Amino acid sequence: MIVTGLLVWMAIAGDRLEAVGVSLMAGGASGNIFDRMQRGKITDFFDFHLAEWNWPASI
Repeated sequence: MIVTGLLVWMAIAGDRLEAVGVSLMAGGASGNIFDRMQRGKITDFFDFHLAEWNWPASI
């Protein structure tokens, strides 16, 4: 439902940059849904480190 809402928002967006941003969010959300259904978890493609702190990334 969220992805559908984002697609509707993109369709009525007056600004082209706003439409691109919303389409990127919709693509990310649908990719997360696919990962959750396919693998049972969401895979992060970015792995950030700061001292001893590590952003969790699943493989």
